[in-house]
Amino acid sequence: MNMTKVVLLLLIASLVLVGCGKRKSYTEMTTAELEHKLAKGEPIVLVDVREEAEYREQRIPQATLVPLTQIKDVYQQLEQDAEIVLICRSGNRSSTAAAFLVAKGYTNVANVVGGMLEWTGPVETG
Repeated sequence: MNMTKVVLLLLIASLVLVGCGKRKSYTEMTTAELEHKLAKGEPIVLVDVREEAEYREQRIPQATLVPLTQIKDVYQQLEQDAEIVLICRSGNRSSTAAAFLVAKGYTNVANVVGGMLEWTGPVETG
């Protein structure tokens, strides 16, 4: 076998292995996209993964509080086929929660980049 064929076979094998190792991941959503989905009444499950004090201070009306520190204990209560959208203060904790849900087999998961820091839509307080 000549060297070109060997290199080509190695390249193909490595591409196959890399492709097999990829996991389905979550998508990213802007705050504007989230606001649009909520305004249209799209059926999403909006989960706020901040701590309770942050949530009480200011939250999106449709959001359900599930702090990141508790998500491993209650994630099974989330409908696996639903579109689950996660938000936090900046997008960091919600990206961790999104990766966790994907690892647990959830396939329709989105992280809101920029989080509540970039949210300009309606909020509740108190």
